[in-house]
Amino acid sequence: MTDSSARTRWRRPRTWILLVAVAALWFVGSLVLVGWHAKQANSALQAMTDQIAAGDPQAAAASIESAHGDTAAVQDAVNSPPISALKVVPYFRTNLDGVSTFMAAAQEVLDAASVTNDVYARLSGSDGLGQAAFAHGTINVAALQQIQPQIDQIDAILTQADQTLRQVPAGVSPMLRQYVDEAGAEVAGIQ
Repeated sequence: MTDSSARTRWRRPRTWILLVAVAALWFVGSLVLVGWHAKQANSALQAMTDQIAAGDPQAAAASIESAHGDTAAVQDAVNSPPISALKVVPYFRTNLDGVSTFMAAAQEVLDAASVTNDVYARLSGSDGLGQAAFAHGTINVAALQQIQPQIDQIDAILTQADQTLRQVPAGVSPMLRQYVDEAGAEVAGIQ
């Protein structure tokens, strides 16, 4: 291939159409990946809630880890080149920054959920580390005192999550604002 044939290749419309098509596929694929990971994280959170209600802290821990991974994947995908390129448009920048901040808060809430799940396992005695805090009509005060540092840790994590949620830009889309407001109300209700 000569130098002149390489130059003429870039002048062909087909070359540019192919490049635009590849970039569009990359962008659409990234959007699909964001949606898929968001759906997976939501499913894992629902499973975690059901597993905690059923008294299965081991399964809940696996669901928390799954949600953690999917939430991190959403955050990474939002910051990936094809999607983050949209940040040149102010509206998209605000929303992408909002999604990234919201995902950071979600990671913090999942950290709190993990510690809470450990506390539940400790209180129920299913962690194998000691007696249950509540068993056969008695209260094991020593077990309750042992979880105080974890309760303080949960409070600190949720306080950080609340602060992170407050950092979501004000001009985000109404749908994202609704999710942020709902999450903020839930975090405030737990604290």
